[in-house]
Amino acid sequence: MIQECRGPSRRTGGRLSCEAKASSTTLSRVPRASFRRGPDLLLAFTIFNYFRFQNFKGWQERLPFALLGFSEMVRSKRMFCDLCWNDTRITVEQRGNDETKQVIEAALGLFCDRAQKAFYVQELSSDSKRSRSGWRLSSSLTAEGSANPELMRYMKDLFEGELATIASRTGAINRVQVDLISEEFEAKIHIGRGD
Repeated sequence: MIQECRGPSRRTGGRLSCEAKASSTTLSRVPRASFRRGPDLLLAFTIFNYFRFQNFKGWQERLPFALLGFSEMVRSKRMFCDLCWNDTRITVEQRGNDETKQVIEAALGLFCDRAQKAFYVQELSSDSKRSRSGWRLSSSLTAEGSANPELMRYMKDLFEGELATIASRTGAINRVQVDLISEEFEAKIHIGRGD
């Protein structure tokens, strides 16, 4: 702080007046980022999420093949709950040769392996009427298993990733069909005492 003093004047009634003023050198020592960190982070977060949403919006229309049944699965009555499951089938309709069929089978096999990680490991409660089915290939172009919201994210990755790449490079995928092959069921988990 700098103290600035003035001599007697009419304004001060003939007295000496002193005022304390902040010098520009004192304020320049305070890091500028400390004043703005909060609003800057909020702005960066908002911008990041805006672009993320713009990329997400319309992702199904940008696929190089028709995706049928996935929207209905998302809109089913309780698919927002991780404890609610549906037995599901993914079928790829292709028009390529045997080599393309093998590549699609490999992509579905990778999906089945990744999907096993989405199954929570807690022990199922004894009052669960049904249990979840692990993902497996039922044919070279079909995978079946139980799905919940977490599995739907894995499905989206499969559609946007491996299958979209195969379709855009070969043009061999006509459509992908997602079918719910069971009614929705709840797989309750057993929660221990925490010992």
